[in-house]
Order: sequence, then structure tokens, then C-alpha cells
Amino acid sequence: MMEQGAEDPVLIRLGGREVIRASDVKKYAQRRTDLRALLNTPMGWGMLVDEIAMTRSLVLEGERRQEKRSGDADPNIDPRFDDVYALAVYRKIAGECKAPVGDAEARQYYDANPQAFKLPAQARIERIILPKALTVDKFPAEQWLGLQARAVAMSNARFDALIKRAAEAAPDLRQGDLGWIRLEGVEHQPVLGAIQSAGKGGLVGPLVEGEYVYLLQVTDWRDAQLLPWDVVKHQVPTRAVQYCRETQRERVKTELFQRYAVQIDDKALRALGATGN
Repeated sequence: MMEQGAEDPVLIRLGGREVIRASDVKKYAQRRTDLRALLNTPMGWGMLVDEIAMTRSLVLEGERRQEKRSGDADPNIDPRFDDVYALAVYRKIAGECKAPVGDAEARQYYDANPQAFKLPAQARIERIILPKALTVDKFPAEQWLGLQARAVAMSNARFDALIKRAAEAAPDLRQGDLGWIRLEGVEHQPVLGAIQSAGKGGLVGPLVEGEYVYLLQVTDWRDAQLLPWDVVKHQVPTRAVQYCRETQRERVKTELFQRYAVQIDDKALRALGATGN
């Protein structure tokens, strides 16, 4: 549930102790030049919420461990979201990533860690997008898309014909082929998870995101595949360090989110038009 009005909803809760609101996320992103652009996209908002939740958890963990803060900390930075302190704590928790040395170690690492060398499954997606406030053929856009989705599922309509109708109804919006989408992080992205479940030929939606409503069709599919040794053997040292860092972050995140009972309010994010793909 959102609290204290939709203008500044609670996006993150940490047990019964505290909350993080949309305004906190905005201030955090505006202070970080590397993150500001994420405020402009729905997926970016989801990434920001994950980042600030991780930062806050690391700060709490540092305080629990009685790690000292830098004496020259910026007084303009909210100490709850002190990313410099959080990074120092993270490095102590995560440990060091080392690359395998020599061909024998590289081959041993490759055989022991196939997930590090897998290309994720990919789906080719066609999309219909309409303003939520639009009326199409005397129906509200969401209802119209729901009716059309059922018609396509029952083979009473063709998706390409719906794309043409949507282009007529909303000529300023890009309809149709979105190309290939990598299905990475499906456990954190409900839409990607729905695409994975739908499979080739399947429909996803209608989905409401902010002021728009979508219907997606999976037109083609590529299964996940393991890259062969001969293709990646010279990249193994670099990839080993990269993969170590990826898995380290997930391990630390899982541990801290459990310890501090971090809960991200997906409903509040959707109400902001801040999640999705």
C-alpha cells in the first residue's frame, strides 16, 4: 500500500523501522551524476530503487559492525544513503575477486562455472502500445486490448492486423517489432518473467504502465546456450572476475535484504509508472 498520498509514496520498507519514499530516490539519483538518467525510464526507476535499498542496507550493516565513517564526509549527503561509506562496507563484506592464471586454471574455471559463459535466452517481441486514456472502436484502450488479446489467442484475429489498427489510433507511438530482448534477471523483472513463461507465439498483457497500456507477442525465441571453450578461452580471466563480482553482489544483497527485512513496494512503483520493461 502507498502511504501519505500518491505524490510521495513509500517505495521501500526496512522491517518496521523505516521507509524510503519516492522523494528520497529522486534526491539520491540527482546527487549521483551516473544515475540521473535512470529517472527518465520505467526500468531505470526499478534499478534506482534496488540501488538505494542496497546502499541503505550497507550503511546499516556498517553501523552494526561499527565501521567508522570518513572524517571528511559531505554534510550535504543524507547519512542514510552515504554511498561512499556503503562502498567501503561492501568491499569488506564481498572480498576479493581473482582471475585464474594460465590455461589449466582457466579451463578448470570454465568447466566448474558454466553459468558464467552462458548466453541468456532471447525473445523477439512485437508490441502494441496505446495511451490509457484513448478510446479505440468505442472501447477504452485497456479493454480493447483485452478483447483483442482473447481474439488472437482463439485465432480469431491476427496480431499484425492489431498493430496496424493501433498505428492508426496512436500514430505518434512506435508499434510493432522491438527486436531481440535478452531474458536476464527475470526473477527481478515481472514482465521478462511473463515473456519467458509465454514462450514463442505467446501473448503478454495487457499491461498498464503509467499513462500507457501494452500488449506484447513473442514472435521468435532463442534458447540459452553455453559458449564453447574455443570461443571464450582468451576471455576467461576477465569474465571470471566479472562473474565473481556479479555473484558477490547478489550474495551480499540477499544476505542484507534478509537481515534488514527490505521490502520493495512493486504496487507503489507501478502506480508511479516506475516499473516494467
